[in-house]
Amino acid sequence: MHHVLQRSTLTLALAVPALAQWDRTEQEWITPQSDPTWQNFAKSLTLDGVTLVVSDSWQVDRVFVFVDGPGGWDETQVITPPAGGAKGAMDLALDVDLLVIGDPQHGVVLPGAGAAFVYQRGGASFALIQTLEKAAPRPYDAFGMAVDVLGDWLVVGAPFDDAAGASGAGAVYVYRNSGGSWALSQVLFGASGGDRFGRSVALDGNRLAVGAPSAVVGGEIAGQVHLFTEVGGTWLAEQTVATPVGQRYEAFGSELSLEGDRLAISSPHFDGLELDQGIVRLYERDSGGWDLSTTVAPPEPTTKGWFGRSLELEGERLLVTEPGDPILVPDVGSGWIFAPSGDAWVPLAHLLAASPQGGTFLGASGALEGGDAFLGASSYDVPGGGGGVVMRFAGLGPDLGTIACLADPGGSDCPCAQPPGADQGCGNSTGKGASLLGLGSASVVEDDLRLVASGLPPQAFAWLFAGDAWVARLPIADGLLCAGGTIARLPIVAASREGQALFGPGLGAAGGWAPGDTGHLQVWYRDGGSACNGSNLTPALSLTFVP
Repeated sequence: MHHVLQRSTLTLALAVPALAQWDRTEQEWITPQSDPTWQNFAKSLTLDGVTLVVSDSWQVDRVFVFVDGPGGWDETQVITPPAGGAKGAMDLALDVDLLVIGDPQHGVVLPGAGAAFVYQRGGASFALIQTLEKAAPRPYDAFGMAVDVLGDWLVVGAPFDDAAGASGAGAVYVYRNSGGSWALSQVLFGASGGDRFGRSVALDGNRLAVGAPSAVVGGEIAGQVHLFTEVGGTWLAEQTVATPVGQRYEAFGSELSLEGDRLAISSPHFDGLELDQGIVRLYERDSGGWDLSTTVAPPEPTTKGWFGRSLELEGERLLVTEPGDPILVPDVGSGWIFAPSGDAWVPLAHLLAASPQGGTFLGASGALEGGDAFLGASSYDVPGGGGGVVMRFAGLGPDLGTIACLADPGGSDCPCAQPPGADQGCGNSTGKGASLLGLGSASVVEDDLRLVASGLPPQAFAWLFAGDAWVARLPIADGLLCAGGTIARLPIVAASREGQALFGPGLGAAGGWAPGDTGHLQVWYRDGGSACNGSNLTPALSLTFVP
C-alpha cells in the first residue's frame, strides 16, 4: 500500500510494508513451440548471453534451445542425446557455442554408468562432436551428474565413483581441448568413502570448486567443498571448506556458484527455524584463502522449502531458489534475489508465479543473466500445452543511479563520530550504518522505481524523501544530509525485524518527476538506541529520469 503525499503535505502517514512489496511476477513464459505434448520440462537449464538451453524428459530425453529475439525467446532447435538408460536427470553447461549435456543415468549394459555429450554450434544449430565416458565405466557411477565448461576446460562429476578405492568417494574428470577434441587431462578424487565428491562443480577462470555434500564433518554427514587452482595445465588442491555447523544431512555443497573471488555454497536440507528450510553461505577469497563472509537464510523460512536448490552469482546479485516454498498450497516454489549491503546480503525481490499452482516446484532450476532471472517449474500445467515452463523475471539489476553521501570509514565526519561499515551512512545503534539501493528503472511512464534501505534499527520508522538539489554533506541528527532544494515527501514505512525498509513502485505521483529531472533520494530513520540525537540518514541515491 502506498500513501501519496504532495510536496506541501506536512502530515505523514505510516505504511507497514506488506509481503506484496517484495513480490515480482514473471514477464514471460518460455515453453517448447514445436511439440504441444511436452512434459517434465525445465528440470534443468543453462543460460549464456542470448542462448537458453532447457531439458525435457518425458518419453525420451530432449534438450530445447531458445534464442532471445525481438519477439521474445524463440525455439531454434531440439536436441535428442544418444539414447541409453533411464530418463530424467540431465545436467547442462553452456559456454558461448559449446554445450555439454551430462546424463548420469546413461548406460544399457552398465546401468547408471553415465556419459557426457559435447555439442558445438555452427551457424544456428548445435551438432554432437564427442561423447565422453570413463575408460572403465562401472554401474551407477553417475558420470555426468554435474558438468561445467569454460574455454579449454571441461569437467564432469561422477559422485558415486569408486575409483579412489573407497565406495562412493566420487571423482571429477577434467578434460582439455586440444585441436578441437576433448582429451582427459586429470582425475580428481574424493577424500573418503561416501563423500559424493563431484555432486556439483563450478569453473571460473583458473579455479574449480567441487562439492562433496555427504562428507563427514565433526562426526556428521554434513558436506565439504574442495577448491582447486590450475597452474601450468595441472589442477592443484588449494583449500577445503567445510560447513561451519556440521549439521547432519544438511548437504553443504549440493549447489555451487563461483565468480571471481566469491563463492556461494548451498545447504538445501539445513534445519533452521524450519525443517529442511535450507541456507546459503558466501565465501570470499583474499591472500589468506577462502573465508566465510556471510550467511544468507530464507527471509520467510518454510518446512521443506529447500532454499538453495539452485543458485547463481552475477556481479552484485545472487539468485537463490526455494522450490518447496508453499505460497498458497504445498510446493508452489519461488526464487529470491539478494544484493550486498555492507557485510550482509539482503533480499531485494521474491520471485513468484502470477498464477501459482501446487506441486509445480518453481525454482527446481534457475539462472541469472543481465538482471533477468529464469526459473524452471517442471510440473507446471500450461493451459493448452504440456507440463513445465521457464518463467522470466526482468528488472532485477544492476543497481540504479549513483550512491553518494557515504560516511568516512572512521566516522570522523559524522555528528556523533559513529563509524559505519563499508559503503554506508553514519553508524547507528546496530554498530554499523545504513545503505540504500535502487531497483527497477528511472522511467517516468513505467513508474517501477523501487528503493531498499538496509542496516536500519529493527522496526524503525523510515521516511523516503527526494530533493531536486544537492547539499554538501550537511550534518543532521546522527547523519549526513545530501538531498536538498525542493523536497518531495514520499512514504514512511516501518522497517522489518531485519532492519530493511522497502519503497515503491508507484512513487512517481508523489515525486512529481518529469523526463530529464534529476532526483536525489535519501531515507531518514529513527534510532531509539542512539546515544546521540535519536535519528539518522542513509546515503543518497541520485538518478536522472527518462520517459
